[in-house]
Amino acid sequence: MSSEGRAAAENYLDDSRQEDALKLLINTVGRAKALRQPVIVKADPDSRAFIDLQNYRIALIPMTVAVKSGDRCFPDGGNSQGRTTGRTYYLKRESFDHFDICVPDVERSGYEEEVSSWCDDIFFQCKSVLKKKQGCPPVRYVLFGELSFPNFWPGRSRVVSEYDLRRRLNELRNNLDQRLQALATRHQAVIMSGTYHDSATFENIACIYFPNAKFTRYHSKLTSAQAVLEHIKVARSVQYPIYNVGDCRFAVLICSDAFDLNIFFEQLSGSKNPAIRPNIYFVPSFYVEKHDGQNRILDACKQLSLATGKIVVFVNQSAGADCAAAFIAGEKQNLSQGPGLSRYLTVDQDLVQGLLDKSGEIRNRLEQMFSR
Repeated sequence: MSSEGRAAAENYLDDSRQEDALKLLINTVGRAKALRQPVIVKADPDSRAFIDLQNYRIALIPMTVAVKSGDRCFPDGGNSQGRTTGRTYYLKRESFDHFDICVPDVERSGYEEEVSSWCDDIFFQCKSVLKKKQGCPPVRYVLFGELSFPNFWPGRSRVVSEYDLRRRLNELRNNLDQRLQALATRHQAVIMSGTYHDSATFENIACIYFPNAKFTRYHSKLTSAQAVLEHIKVARSVQYPIYNVGDCRFAVLICSDAFDLNIFFEQLSGSKNPAIRPNIYFVPSFYVEKHDGQNRILDACKQLSLATGKIVVFVNQSAGADCAAAFIAGEKQNLSQGPGLSRYLTVDQDLVQGLLDKSGEIRNRLEQMFSR
């Protein structure tokens, strides 16, 4: 056999092996549907502010939160690579039977006042970013980071002679709920006010306030970030919600949920039903960057945005160098400065369409692969 013929035969075999390998990968990816399935949640479907929505802003609000575990503090030593302002809210890792969650230090002096201050901080930051600004489109979404919402933990069982915090903490919680709901209704906005570890259910929960109060949701984290010693109760169902508000659709992926390849591949290869295909993915996070400087969760957000052609927004604790970021069709966007640490992403539909067209080839190729 001539050298040319041998080379052609070897190339054919290589192509054949690559085809078999690709088929194996595609079939493997297809099994993601067995583990994660999107489900439509009609949250405020008649909201006029979200019907035929063209240009709007998304407000991203990092909080200054740190977690203590033994003698260590995360972010490391409480040092900030990014920017911090105002008060730092400290949590500690506490063990509850099979679960390890982050709760406040109830024994600290002034704990009740700290919780009250934390509630006010969330409310006033939210109020400030929603304030209308002449010449700017309205803010339709507000996103805080993971563990940015007060835990309201009253502590473990106390002796009868000690002051019982539960009633006062419940009052603070109810008051914050009412104030945030009033903002969401007045400004016709969706407010995702951060997450907290629930000491009753051991879940990581995000509070989502819609313009209509009856649609307020408590969204649970789907995965447990065990690599960073988070051991929480996760949802038993394979379903994850796609919130439909007006004409808009969004999903919430709390930190390590953005690494879940079952969700990634399901979104990549799943149903063509537009009601379960989000326009926006919100990623509230408490991520500490590695010493090599690589931010792996930002990489995951970029890949999800590129593969789906959608908007992915990310908010981290404020010590991160990239404490807020956004991607449209895989391309990182410039954010404008807001009050304090907050940033704005301005969504212009013409810009979105241009970026979709620019990166469309890769998604067309992916669609061809998964339609085999």
